[in-house]
Amino acid sequence: MKKVLIVTYSFPPFNNIASRRFGDMVEYFEDFGWDPYILTTNSIGDLPINIAKTKIYKVGKVRSSLNTKVKTDISNDKLSLLRRKLKFTFRLVDSTYFNFYNEFKRSGFIEDFKAIKFDAIIASFGPGSSLFLGKFLAKELNVPLVADFRDLGALHIDEPNSRNCFAIYIDKIIEKKLLQGCAGIITVSNGLMEEIKKNYNINKTAVIYNGFNSEIEKDNLSSRENYFYYAGRFYSNQLNSVYLLLDYIAINKQYNLFIRSLGPINLEQKILDYAANLGISRNVMLLDPTDSLTIKHESSKALANLVVESLDDKISWKKGVLTGKLMGLLCMNPPILAIARKDSEIGEILNYTNKGMCLNNIEGIDNFVKKISENKGIYSSHNSKIDEFSKKSQTKKLCRFLDSII
Repeated sequence: MKKVLIVTYSFPPFNNIASRRFGDMVEYFEDFGWDPYILTTNSIGDLPINIAKTKIYKVGKVRSSLNTKVKTDISNDKLSLLRRKLKFTFRLVDSTYFNFYNEFKRSGFIEDFKAIKFDAIIASFGPGSSLFLGKFLAKELNVPLVADFRDLGALHIDEPNSRNCFAIYIDKIIEKKLLQGCAGIITVSNGLMEEIKKNYNINKTAVIYNGFNSEIEKDNLSSRENYFYYAGRFYSNQLNSVYLLLDYIAINKQYNLFIRSLGPINLEQKILDYAANLGISRNVMLLDPTDSLTIKHESSKALANLVVESLDDKISWKKGVLTGKLMGLLCMNPPILAIARKDSEIGEILNYTNKGMCLNNIEGIDNFVKKISENKGIYSSHNSKIDEFSKKSQTKKLCRFLDSII
């Protein structure tokens, strides 16, 4: 059986979206002719480990902590303040370069890897240290490297002048060098792949979605309650989408918003203040972080599960932002209400699977709620198109891509 080494900074038991990408895939690799091994960080968490622990190599320590609410989306230490003022932020080199990349080089694992005789390496960005490690290992072991982009690296620009042009230039030089000689690139969406193809000359590419790894829930229409449900962290570019839903709730006070938030606390407060100004504080329940089983139970009873992304359509690649959260909700009983820009790839997937709608105005939200109120089974989880987005289906696609590489 062919062997693949997957270099990923986050991996179970640590509970975040990045961990789930390969943490949920590894149990299916052998079905399609590949034996997976993992190089990751030391961490704690509650996600199941779906691979023999003898195949997991750990160095360094994950820099985040499990289910801990982030206090703010803005770092206030002096160095960060200065870098932010100068717009001097890098995407490829950060603190993990030292506690992951350098720690591995001191670990002695390289001799173990030589003995295993891998056929391919996958290095998953971010952070950038995974790409550095993948490049180093591909050279040392003389095997092809596939770069996995869950998010854009050097090409990630939130808005014009958001980063110092010199920092962007340096990032691009580093990334281009890391991808030189790369056998292939995979991403999580067509939008991100379009941006990568415009900038790098890589012949072999594939979109491997962050699929779901749960059984498709039986439709249980009677269990639905009058709340929209969101679990996860907030980002500042999502706030206008959250506000739009609150505007709808202010008109239709029979509905509530339940939030299991990982922060940051300053953005939570903005949401609570906005609700208070609308007079709907009682309709917004901000709950503490909890375990994945509780979240699944609460999510299954929602009127609709909520996905929020930016409404700004000025930056073309952002149409391809697909959260792992979206894929995890496809197999759930309730429909999905996504609030995002009009051309978002989220809408394409929801239309294709008939699992919900992607909207950007109150009228659309109102029509969506009327639809699911009149016919609770209109967005059923039971169809073959949804199964295409399962982890097993996406693993099969990835393994066939690896076959083409070697």
